[in-house]
Amino acid sequence: MTDILEYLVQGILLGAAYGLVALPISVVYTTTHSVDAAVGGHAVLAATTAAAIGGLSGILLGVAAGVASSAVVGVVYLLLRSRGSVDPITIVLATFGIAFALQALVLLLHGREPIVGHGLESHWNAAGVSINPLSVLNLVFGLTAMAALTLLLRRTPLGRSLRACADSALGAQLAGIPVQLLQFTALLIGGLLAATAGVLILYTSGVTYTSGLHITLTAIGAAVLFGFRGPVHGFVGGLLFGVVEALVTGYTSSGLAAVIPYLFIFVFLASGRSAMVVSRA
Repeated sequence: MTDILEYLVQGILLGAAYGLVALPISVVYTTTHSVDAAVGGHAVLAATTAAAIGGLSGILLGVAAGVASSAVVGVVYLLLRSRGSVDPITIVLATFGIAFALQALVLLLHGREPIVGHGLESHWNAAGVSINPLSVLNLVFGLTAMAALTLLLRRTPLGRSLRACADSALGAQLAGIPVQLLQFTALLIGGLLAATAGVLILYTSGVTYTSGLHITLTAIGAAVLFGFRGPVHGFVGGLLFGVVEALVTGYTSSGLAAVIPYLFIFVFLASGRSAMVVSRA
């Protein structure tokens, strides 16, 4: 009984990190009907920058680096849109290219060695379960960001304008909404969330130069689990991913757990739900 309780608790805390990176996937899709496949790259760039500089200044500069890389995605996105490339697949492939460029940059600057931030040495013990306080911080921050994004998108004029841009860019433009500026803003918000998540992950599980792709695919898997319905569903999907991965790792092997995001994405694509999602873009 203690084992399964520990797996569940650790899974929720692990899933909080996945949910954090699923948030930018969800917010970008909700506002642009596209996906920034470089979110993992933003996260890893932010984490490695924070680790290299250290301290509060490192964290701030790391987040700034992640936002800057998302600005590059925003510029590419607007260029593709201005040239008539409205197919979401084209945009996703372009952001995957940026993701690999970010991976190469991190490899060049930081090498192959894993990077782990120096967090708190002490752990909490509850009912025989060891808990990393920084993992709890991930969960608290994720829940707070999820609530804030939901309120922003559903209850504010800015949020309604962002969603209008995704539903009908032409209609929003005719209504006087600055579509390109708002979509660029959505990508920057996604980059800010991804960069913050990367710094938090740095101080819990750490990163390597190859972590970006795994983080991206896990985030996409978490977001598609409930059909790209928004920040709440994306974050809950991340929590579910973490619990399933922890249970599979505990009772089978970590190698099998590593394929879970790919399995979820495959099931989503095979079910035909992806066609319904793309058709709304």
